[in-house]
Amino acid sequence: MLTRNAADTTITLYNFVLYERASETPPRVAFTYKRTVINDCVWTQDSELAYKKTGTANPDAISVLVPYSYDYVSTLNGGLYNGDGWTVQLGADVSASYVVKGDCPFEFPVLSGEWQPVTDAERYEQGMKADLTSAEFFKSYIQPFERQYRYSRPKELVERFTGSRQLWRLEVRA
Repeated sequence: MLTRNAADTTITLYNFVLYERASETPPRVAFTYKRTVINDCVWTQDSELAYKKTGTANPDAISVLVPYSYDYVSTLNGGLYNGDGWTVQLGADVSASYVVKGDCPFEFPVLSGEWQPVTDAERYEQGMKADLTSAEFFKSYIQPFERQYRYSRPKELVERFTGSRQLWRLEVRA
């Protein structure tokens, strides 16, 4: 089993952003993913760890050390991400981030005009209960993205904010 490290790696994060059109009653919701390219990361893939956890040799355990930047938005304590800056969203559902090794050129559609990011926690929860599974969006964007690019979904995030700011890192485990 191999552990592969790649320092000075570029990653692309795609963050889930929930929007609403408040001019309609009830407000109509939609979502997209915001693309953020981050340089100077350390990408580690560990086949042995993945084998020990799952019993199969196919998936790799991935750990990415991401340098801290001022536009990082923490969502670990229930904070909402409204599209400003970047974040890492955990899970395996539609609201989790995508992590791609390298500078991925794929662009999801940008919602603007009457569409506004949901910033209120209660309205965000209501919006997440709505049917977000637009067949057209999945067919036109998510399926081609998932077929064309090798991605991971973050399962764990550790904020390592000790020492000087130059040493601050986020550890993303997928």
